Amino acid sequence: MKIKQVTRYTCDFCKKNMYSKRGMARHELRCTLNPNRKCSVCALQEGWAEDHQGLAEIMALIPPHDLMDFGFDWPNYYENTLLPKMPEIRAAAANCPACLMAAFRLSKIPVPLVECFNFTEEMQVILHRVRDERHEEYSLIFGA
Repeated sequence: MKIKQVTRYTCDFCKKNMYSKRGMARHELRCTLNPNRKCSVCALQEGWAEDHQGLAEIMALIPPHDLMDFGFDWPNYYENTLLPKMPEIRAAAANCPACLMAAFRLSKIPVPLVECFNFTEEMQVILHRVRDERHEEYSLIFGA
């Protein structure tokens, strides 16, 4: 039998862990539970920095709730309080899925409960658009 001692690094915000110190430092910088996060999705998009508000401003637009209260009425809160504010929240986040997810997570709203927001689908749209833009750019440069 072999015994191997390893060093694991844990995120200070979400408790994710990994073996790489460098990888963990990179994760913590972009972690959606880090209130001072750097958004890599916004960095992909040209011009998003001008339209984007800070995470604190986005979170301030999310109406207060008490999800941890046993009698909390989520359907009523969602339909009558959160859903009407979504266009304003999306505009503040420049429609960035990662910033929206970070705002919901930091506001203690479980992301799957927000039916009008699908992180995976919205990210796929952005990544396909970025891929197409880069393909066109490279085609012009390299004539492919």
